[in-house]
Amino acid sequence: MPYYHVKDTKLFIEDEGKGVPIIFLHPAGMGRKVFYYQKELAKQFRVIMPDLSGCGDSENPSYTKYGLLSTYAEELVELLDVLGIEKVILCSYSCGGTVAQQFCLLYPERVKGLILTGGFPVVNTRPLQWEHLLGLHFIKKSPSFVSNVISLAHTRDRAFKNELLQHMKKANPSVWHQFYVESYRFNIVHDLHRFSWPILAMYGARYDITSHYHHYYDELTSDVFFIHDAFHELPTLNWRQVNLLITGFIYKHDLQE
Repeated sequence: MPYYHVKDTKLFIEDEGKGVPIIFLHPAGMGRKVFYYQKELAKQFRVIMPDLSGCGDSENPSYTKYGLLSTYAEELVELLDVLGIEKVILCSYSCGGTVAQQFCLLYPERVKGLILTGGFPVVNTRPLQWEHLLGLHFIKKSPSFVSNVISLAHTRDRAFKNELLQHMKKANPSVWHQFYVESYRFNIVHDLHRFSWPILAMYGARYDITSHYHHYYDELTSDVFFIHDAFHELPTLNWRQVNLLITGFIYKHDLQE
């Protein structure tokens, strides 16, 4: 059953494979399609890919009283309960990492491991700030333009680009905008000491966000990798390396048990 009711919201979920569960958390507006190539991991693990509420094929969130990131964390923990999962590996991409890290802060007992692909604990570099501010501007002005730019940047395959584009067009612009607002304001630098489970952080070596890695490398016991000659769009443009790093991380830390 691809749809599940959580927090009075109907979420669309892809759930494939067996073994240790990995839940994939997409960036603002993109939806689960960005993890198309990570479905290969279902040959070894249980791969769970939701459209977060307000994105893709999921309904809009029923409430955001305590903020969208907290709402997403609450939806996810209820989803785990519905699926009968006690602990999960969180695998996020870009600002989907804000959802993953918010979940870690609120429900640390449900976390088995954390994977950040282009993740950050705070927006404090000029390129990342401008990326958020431009996103906020154009999402209000022309969500279709943003969808085109982002989908084009993530693949050279015309059919897959169109699939990403059509999926992104389903996102609620207001939810998308709020996601960016909260991601822009996100700052858990002083809470990172609470992260006690294995962490994998991977970055494209040619993307400025790599300056954030030291937060995970210096303050935590983390595996940090830079993918040579790559930018930010790792799950689609560098998916083979990403999948290998995820697999190696899980076996290295015995998370498959």
